[in-house]
Amino acid sequence: MADERTLELQAEIARVEALLNNSPEGILLIETDLRIQKTNTAFHKLMDCEPEDYDHKSLLELIYKEDTEIITRLVEQIIKERAGRRTEVRVVRKNGTVFEGELAVELIEGDGLVCTIQDITERKAHERQLRYYGSIQESVSDAVIATDMELRIQSWNPAAERIYGWTAAEAVGHTAAEILRTEYDSEEDRQRIMQEFLAKGGWQREVTQHSKDGRMLSILASTNLFRDDKGQPIGIVSV
Repeated sequence: MADERTLELQAEIARVEALLNNSPEGILLIETDLRIQKTNTAFHKLMDCEPEDYDHKSLLELIYKEDTEIITRLVEQIIKERAGRRTEVRVVRKNGTVFEGELAVELIEGDGLVCTIQDITERKAHERQLRYYGSIQESVSDAVIATDMELRIQSWNPAAERIYGWTAAEAVGHTAAEILRTEYDSEEDRQRIMQEFLAKGGWQREVTQHSKDGRMLSILASTNLFRDDKGQPIGIVSV
């Protein structure tokens, strides 16, 4: 029986190892005191390190010095509330290079924490580009709205505030669907229009949207894809 139980445990460990190492995200298993117990293949590639480089070291050693307090408070909150959280911090590779990372931390009941880490440097750069594009439109009399490719609003100029009734603080971070409430004949119609837009890179049409207080607005919208210097679409700008 003991031998059977040992074989079962070994098989379970092998399954866990396979799950960890087949994940595209960097994964760390850590103790509640933040000591790293195990890391996966994607983590080694992301951090440009060997498998043993971070064994039993603190998670805080990966974090840019000025951001370590963010992680400390996050873990305290997770343990207190028994609920996972995510945050954005600067991460330091073994060779000293720094990248913008997103960390998601979940509690493993009775067995520490599991942390996933992603490099979001490119995404954050795109967001900054969209915000910059929106910022130079502050004096434009037309509403200028910039979103990412998931249609989450990144910038919202004063004219948009006046027309729709939402302040920039209220609109930024929400999806265009939540704020603009554009009317379509059907879900199939919405999908068709989006597919045509992505194929052509832009369109102009009259649409019906709604203000914050529920008023119906007839808007002549000109919408274009915003591309990076490699020609890849990174966001959408509507005027």
